[in-house]
Amino acid sequence: PIKAAEAAERMFEAYGGEKASDDFVVDSLGVGAGTAGFLIKKGYNVVKHKGGESATDKEQFRNMRSQVWFGLRDALRDGWLFFHEEAFDKADEWDNFCAQLCSLKTKAGNERYEEIITKAEMKSLGIKSPDRGDSMTMQFAPSGAKSVSAW
Repeated sequence: PIKAAEAAERMFEAYGGEKASDDFVVDSLGVGAGTAGFLIKKGYNVVKHKGGESATDKEQFRNMRSQVWFGLRDALRDGWLFFHEEAFDKADEWDNFCAQLCSLKTKAGNERYEEIITKAEMKSLGIKSPDRGDSMTMQFAPSGAKSVSAW
């Protein structure tokens, strides 16, 4: 966790991150919990994302993972999100990213809320974990999840 946090901190500095105004969004399960804690102790703004926790919009989404995936879908669909021309070094990186975004399926038959299949269900279907896609979706984690003090 500490090495991951130090690497994130180096990237943050290399890209001109501003501690007072920019956030880290960290998948704070497993290794990410320690990574988030280390960054918080160093005074960074950290949004701790836990995909399995309850959605902030419980009327529409089953959990936070579904909420952020649908948030990314809407941003792409509605033209609110643009990628810098150098965001993907090679065409196959862009193709892989798009394939990961398209690998998620919604669960059918649930009129109460929108829900995507779980990672366990993806694995049983032979679908690889969409790590890059997950990383992008976490940027849509609600800011109410923000924590700026150590726990």
